[in-house]
Amino acid sequence: MSVKDTKAEVNTITYDKDKIEDKVGSIYEAIVIMGKRAEQINAEIRTELHNKLDEFAVHNSTLEEVSKQRTD
Repeated sequence: MSVKDTKAEVNTITYDKDKIEDKVGSIYEAIVIMGKRAEQINAEIRTELHNKLDEFAVHNSTLEEVSKQRTD
């Protein structure tokens, strides 16, 4: 299979398995560590997104005010 035939994203980064395994000792431990780091990054991105969305949220309106605005 040629590199050109793969359907990987353009920004995909491949890593040398042996280098990763040498640092940790086991490829399975390395995968667990990468998975935990991915979860941390996901949580950071989610928090950042929620903070940005909060900038646009209307905190003063009650449910009745919102429904009244929609009917007007």
